[in-house]
Amino acid sequence: MRNTRWARSLVTWAVAGLAVWTLATPGAIAAGTLTKKEVKQIATKVVNSKIHGIKMWRFLHQADINTTDQVIGTFGPITLKATCDGSGVPTLRASWSTQVNHMTFDGAGGQFGNASVAAGATISIGSGQFGSVGHAEAVSFSSPHVHTSVEYFLRDTPALGQDRCFFSGFVTVK
Repeated sequence: MRNTRWARSLVTWAVAGLAVWTLATPGAIAAGTLTKKEVKQIATKVVNSKIHGIKMWRFLHQADINTTDQVIGTFGPITLKATCDGSGVPTLRASWSTQVNHMTFDGAGGQFGNASVAAGATISIGSGQFGSVGHAEAVSFSSPHVHTSVEYFLRDTPALGQDRCFFSGFVTVK
């Protein structure tokens, strides 16, 4: 029983650390530093939550090969889409309901960039032949001002015994 409580506590603090790291981007929290109570609140509400005006969602999705722009979900102003080509290469794509005035993205698949994106336009924010880990941030200066952040992990799944692509990560919107 004691080891189970210790393991649960370790997992809670690991999730809290990930949540704090996700939220610690410049300008993400105008209210200042988080208290221990707020960190614990983030850890227990990390899925589909709202804390300090920041909404956070976790996504998990699998797409069959030869899938194009299958909607993973809409998270505030951003819609994530899964593409899995015929050889099982995953590509995470996104569109926003408002004009994105400034966007930065980077990933292990060699994608780096800085761009503006028209409302409704769909762009690739991450891809990789053997999977990818990355981050994309978009800021809209329209009213209301919106800041979205996507941290993702993409993987082809033959290593997992399936011919599919796997997509997971977090979306934060402020």
